[in-house]
This record gives sequence, C-alpha cells and structure tokens, in this order.
Amino acid sequence: MKPVKLGVIGCGIAAHELHWPALRQLKDKFEIVLVCNHTEAKAKAFAEEVGGVPYVLDYHEVLNNPEVEAVDILLPINLNFGAAQDAFKSDKHIIIEKPLAAGIEQAEQLSKQAAQYSKVAMLAENYYYHPVFMKVRDYLQEKIVGEPYAAFWDVFRKVDMENKYGKTIWRRNQKFPGGFVLDGGIHNMAALRLMFGNIISGSAFTKQINPIQGELDTFSFQFNTERNISGVLNILNSSIGFSKNTLVVSCSEGSIVVENAETIQVFKGDKLFREETISDKSFLNEFVDFYEAIRHNKKPLSDFETGRKDLTLMLKAFKIQGSKLSTD
Repeated sequence: MKPVKLGVIGCGIAAHELHWPALRQLKDKFEIVLVCNHTEAKAKAFAEEVGGVPYVLDYHEVLNNPEVEAVDILLPINLNFGAAQDAFKSDKHIIIEKPLAAGIEQAEQLSKQAAQYSKVAMLAENYYYHPVFMKVRDYLQEKIVGEPYAAFWDVFRKVDMENKYGKTIWRRNQKFPGGFVLDGGIHNMAALRLMFGNIISGSAFTKQINPIQGELDTFSFQFNTERNISGVLNILNSSIGFSKNTLVVSCSEGSIVVENAETIQVFKGDKLFREETISDKSFLNEFVDFYEAIRHNKKPLSDFETGRKDLTLMLKAFKIQGSKLSTD
C-alpha cells in the first residue's frame, strides 16, 4: 500500500526531535512532500533534513496543495484552534500536537467538528502509545500484585533558560493557560487516564515560583478515579538541586514503580518480582496508529475527544479546591 503523502506544519523542536525520528523509520508508510514554517530559515533547514523537499512560509499553501493527503500540525498551543479549523476545510487527514487547544470551549468545538469529519482527526498525544504506561495498565488489569488502590507521581525538574523548552519564545510569552505545567503536564494526565481510568474528583494547588515560566510552574493535584484509586500528581518545574520522575502504584499485594518513564519494577510483598527497561517507541506507535486510521479506517486511540477530556481535566484542576471534576 502506498505511503501517505504528508505535509508538516511547524518546524520547531517537536518536528526535529520527536516526529521526524519516528517518520524516518516509517518511510514505507509516510512520505513528507512539503513542510512549512513562518521563519524561512527553520523551514529551509527542516526541508533539507527530511530529504530536500519543498518548503513554504504560509501553512495555507500546505492545506491547499492537492498532493498533500495528510497534515502534521506542530504549532504553538494558542494557534492549534485556528490551524485545525483551516485543516478541516481542506478535507485532509489531520494529526495535531497536544494539547488540543488553549481553552475548554475551543476543545469542545474541535471535538464536535472531528466527530462529523469524513477524514481522520487525531491528537498527537504520545503517552497513550508509550510502552511503559501501556505495560503498567496491562499489569493492573491482570492484577499481578492485586488490586491497585493508590498512585503517587512526582515530577521534579528545572525549566529555565538553559532548558531547550524554556528558551522557546512562544512558551515564555504564553498565550495559553497553565504555562509549562499544561504544556508538559498534559502528558501526565493522559497517562493517568490510560492506566487508572477517568478521574472524577480532586483538589489542587498551584504556584508561580519562576515568572519566566508564566502564570504557574508548580502543581499538586490530589485525585480519585472511577476505579476507586486515589492519587497525587506533583509537577514542580522550578525544582532546584533535586530532580526525579517517579510513579509509584500501591496495590493490595505489592507495588509497581516506574522511574523516568523507562524502568518498571514490580514488587510482590517485599521482594522484587520483575524488573524491565523499555525503550520509548511512543512516537513510532503513534504514527503507525495514524497510518492505520488513514489506510485501514481504524479509529485512532488518541482522538480529538480524548484530547478534549485531557485538556478539560487539566484546566479545571488548575482552578478547583475539592470540587467534583467532570470532563463532560
């Protein structure tokens, strides 16, 4: 079956370091035929990197190009809504980077439009395809250490001007709520929902420690899921002198520990029962799912409605103080 002819809109970090490495391994499934960035130097550099394809500076030229079957949209969060609206009009298959939009109402509108769209509309939320979190989900469903009852996820890191994401102008001059907590934390919310089911209630506190990160950079969220699992998600983006990324799932017969989204340890009682390190193939899996949706009419795992639920949960969590959450 012939490769999908893909147009890439946005040639920043995500294009270079996340999407292209996956697409490069899937040349039998995707052929990049056109790229776009409003900064010509970036557009030209990425066009050369992916094989010397043509480039344009206005994404409408990608959407209007009859050779392009599908578009990969990697733009600043506040531009997602308008770009998705234009992409719907183009009648091309769409994959767009997370989070879906910069607000709940925008996300609701996009989800409704996607439900009526004749082509594929998919959200690029790679944590739904992350082998580590999929493995934890499977272990919990198999109850290899009994019934899960609590989860604690600590993400402590320092995002400053030395950090490649911290340097990004659109991330520093934010035109979307939640700052770096939303930008990175939406992944954690997606993974929590994948592993533990829908989050139905909770309370949170937020703080701004480093103004360079926008309105907030510190987030602690205590939650309960539909499966009666209680948990706490801590995201500290201004942690100085200490860093970690550890998920601990407490179960009736043991624990599951995930370090840095790559190493899983399973404890039965007090003894280490199983340990494995799993390579992150989430972006590869994500694009395979996109291809299968286009060529074989399969429903993608991460669609606009899933993205709407993740975003709604995150934005409501920023404001709640013990209120009941709802993604509806």
